[in-house]
Amino acid sequence: MSGRVSALLEAKSISKRFGGLEALTEITPGDQLRRNLRLDRPQRAGKTTFFNVLSGFYRADGGEFAFDGAPLDAGAPHRVAAAGIARTFPETSACSAT
Repeated sequence: MSGRVSALLEAKSISKRFGGLEALTEITPGDQLRRNLRLDRPQRAGKTTFFNVLSGFYRADGGEFAFDGAPLDAGAPHRVAAAGIARTFPETSACSAT
């Protein structure tokens, strides 16, 4: 036994471009992705774009995803959801004082 722990989700060289703007340039998260994905990157560094690509809202211009050892077609939101990957959005309800 090698002791190597395989990642549930793998992302390799993910790239996304919007016209002349390179939003993601060959992003490969270094951490093992098990239950919750966390990207520690500065503001405006492509975190939301990465999640939009992973969840199928945007199609990547380069790179690939694998989930549980099998290639994941992240360009098809219904396939991403069927694989068990979901994106949540922050709650934006206003607070009211009574």
